[in-house]
Amino acid sequence: MEIQDEHLVNAVRSGSVDAFDLLMRRYQRTVHQIACNVSGDYENGLDITQTVFLKAYQKLDSLAEPARFKAWLIRMTYHEAIDGLRRRRDSECFDEQVHPAGDEGLDGESALQHSLHQEQVHRLLGVLHPKHRLAVVLKYFEGCSIRDIAGTLECSEPVVKNILYRSLKRMAAKA
Repeated sequence: MEIQDEHLVNAVRSGSVDAFDLLMRRYQRTVHQIACNVSGDYENGLDITQTVFLKAYQKLDSLAEPARFKAWLIRMTYHEAIDGLRRRRDSECFDEQVHPAGDEGLDGESALQHSLHQEQVHRLLGVLHPKHRLAVVLKYFEGCSIRDIAGTLECSEPVVKNILYRSLKRMAAKA
């Protein structure tokens, strides 16, 4: 049985480093994936992931609703990635291919097709505003519900649906 985030957050607040380690392992892939997709760079995604977890540990007492840890962490990841983009505006965005999880074990031809597909997806994500990119990544790569995305982006569910619709339409036009 999986321990709820709320219980883990409360355990961390009581001094359990092991509980935070479990939270990190639970959300490391998600945070890294979002960081890479927003920043457009695998290495920056690693740096952002490390920074986000450090800040999350330091600011955990400021989390008003421990049950909303995931949304809080995703929002923190998004803001950290955007701050990184602002700091390096003059550098190129989406130059390097983001290394997707899950392409291990593919044969040569399948791996090449997968790589080309991933490259096209990331190129198309690059045409979106970072907030819209986050909504698409959360919905279609992380499987989050519209309600969860609305909570993360701090907007209403109809706004999320509109963002997703417009984003997919824009990506399709650029394909």
